[in-house]
Amino acid sequence: REVFKGGPLETYNILIHGLCSYGQMNQAINLMKEMMMHHTDVLPDVISYNTVIYGFTRAQKMDDALLLFQEMQQNKILPDRRTFNVLIDGLCRDSKIDDAIGLFEQMVRSGCSRDTYTYTVLIHGLCNSGKADVAERYFDEMQSKGFQADTVLYTLLIQSLLKVGNMESGSKVFMNMIKANCQPDALTYSVLIHGLCKTMKVEMAEKVFRAMLDRGLEPQCATYHSLIDGYCKSNQLAKAYNIFQELVVAGIHVNTELYNIFVSCF
Repeated sequence: REVFKGGPLETYNILIHGLCSYGQMNQAINLMKEMMMHHTDVLPDVISYNTVIYGFTRAQKMDDALLLFQEMQQNKILPDRRTFNVLIDGLCRDSKIDDAIGLFEQMVRSGCSRDTYTYTVLIHGLCNSGKADVAERYFDEMQSKGFQADTVLYTLLIQSLLKVGNMESGSKVFMNMIKANCQPDALTYSVLIHGLCKTMKVEMAEKVFRAMLDRGLEPQCATYHSLIDGYCKSNQLAKAYNIFQELVVAGIHVNTELYNIFVSCF
């Protein structure tokens, strides 16, 4: 197997990439077969396989992607980090979380190191599948290995933990986010406020709300909605009215749902 820089293999890989970019997956596979049938010295390499595997995942054809993954190993082509990352991402998007975890664990056994992207796509998949506790475990592992999470990942994990009623873990992740100097955005605050209000910790939710305002972040209607609903349900109507007034002063449009919640309290 010879790799000529700028030579036949690179030319084939460029053609394969072009076909995959336009969704011509059958043609891309046929081109790889042509390489194997007619060129004993120019055979598909890891780049060739990765390109077609990625094309299959984008086309939501995970079975074809996994078959190609098996074929490359049978042909003694070692998968690299990109191979695993693409497949784990595709499996998560296809809601095949157990299979994604299996590949994630296989990476180390194959001598392939994980990176921030590997952890991020798996944690996203776990959160979107309602497996917040497992997501938190991999999140902790990710950080223990020195990989940094961004605001989007922190927010997703917090939201997932709160959805399953784990307020303690959600709040802990939020505090760790602050300690890690990863700045929460308006959505992060809104998610936490909503979770606190659902568990009737409305005063604490308002403290978080004030901290959000102090940082210069602008709450959305949903944030006010959570606070007003929380105060109404805890029969603190004066506080609900004060938050409603703040919403009006801020010039935020009051939707029908919020208006009905507020009116029903009085």
